[in-house]
Amino acid sequence: MYTSGTTGPPKGAVISQRAIAAELDGLADAWGTTPDDTLAHGLPLFHVHGLILGMLGPLRAGARVWHTGRPSPERYGAAASAGATMFYGVPTVWSRVAADPEAAAALRSARVLVSTSSLAQ
Repeated sequence: MYTSGTTGPPKGAVISQRAIAAELDGLADAWGTTPDDTLAHGLPLFHVHGLILGMLGPLRAGARVWHTGRPSPERYGAAASAGATMFYGVPTVWSRVAADPEAAAALRSARVLVSTSSLAQ
C-alpha cells in the first residue's frame, strides 16, 4: 500500500493480508459489527481508511456498505432513513451535522459514529 498520512509524499508500506485481517476483525469486535449492520461511508476510496476500513471491514463482517459519494449531512440522513447503523465521516462533515438540528436528529438511531481522517473539503 502507499501511504503519506496527512503530510508528505506517498511511500510504499508492506502490510500483510494477515495484518489487515487482524485489524478488521479487531474493529468488528470492538464495534460489535454484525451482518445486520449497514455502514454509511463518505470517505474517499483512494484513502486506505476509506478502502480498507470503510469497504473491506464491513464486508468481512457480513455487513452492508452505503457509500454516500461526496459526504453531506443530507446524504448521511438518507442513509440513516434507509437503515444505516454505523457512520464514517470526516470532522468537517460531523461539524455540519452538529450545526444542523434536523441532520443530527436523523442520526439518532446510529449505533456507531466514527470521526476519521481529516481531509480538506
